[in-house]
Amino acid sequence: MISRRVFLKWTLFLAMLPSLALAQQTTTAPPRDLRAIQILREVMRAAGDSQSVAAIRDIVETGEVKLEGGGGITGNVKILALDGHLFRMDMDLPRGRRTWIVKDGLGSKKEEGVSVPFSDLEAAYLDHFTFPLEYATAALSDQATDVSLVSTEKYGGKSVYRLRLKDPVGMDQNAKHGIPLTRDLLVNSVTFNIVCVEDHPVPAGLRRGKGLEPGLRQIEFSDFRGVSGVQVPFSIDIKLLGIEALSVRLTDVDLNAKLGDSDFSD
Repeated sequence: MISRRVFLKWTLFLAMLPSLALAQQTTTAPPRDLRAIQILREVMRAAGDSQSVAAIRDIVETGEVKLEGGGGITGNVKILALDGHLFRMDMDLPRGRRTWIVKDGLGSKKEEGVSVPFSDLEAAYLDHFTFPLEYATAALSDQATDVSLVSTEKYGGKSVYRLRLKDPVGMDQNAKHGIPLTRDLLVNSVTFNIVCVEDHPVPAGLRRGKGLEPGLRQIEFSDFRGVSGVQVPFSIDIKLLGIEALSVRLTDVDLNAKLGDSDFSD
């Protein structure tokens, strides 16, 4: 027979279970701003019909790239992306080819036959950087992403919504590491195109002085065109700490080109 003392202990424990469960939910589930979620859904609707958007598996993009360092180096570029976790960018420049590859969150850059690993943060920065719709797709599907509407403001003379996504900010869920990023999406309040993405922080090696607050990496998107029923930006500009770093002008975009893992080998 259970003693009265033991009975009272179990009764108290059972009474506490609902509050314990609630506390666990509170600490594990980040806030999901309903207005921000609604805006992300509008982004998806504006991007194209749902079947076309859902059918995207891979992307092949070609055009011209310009690296602003060293007086501005230009060349041809080819960009491949597969399933949101494989990325490749080949730049044919006057001094030869440069290749950037990211697989499941781990990356490398190759130049003149020498391959050097990307830092985790550099690899994270290459996530979907020419196809911003993936940020919205990942944020909507991943309940672990904290999503909030920060403000309505002006950007480039146009009204935009500033949405803030916090860790894991649309990174591939199969990635071998996690990077604590905060990522802002600036969404045109009329067209619902993502016109800019701001990443925080910039790696320490890129900061220009002691005591300087970590700056931004900004990616600006423009010249949206319809490709197989989906709106795609053909103009991409990257700034680091407010300084122009890289620009891409696409001439051709092919969705679902049947890429495979072998297309991302060194």
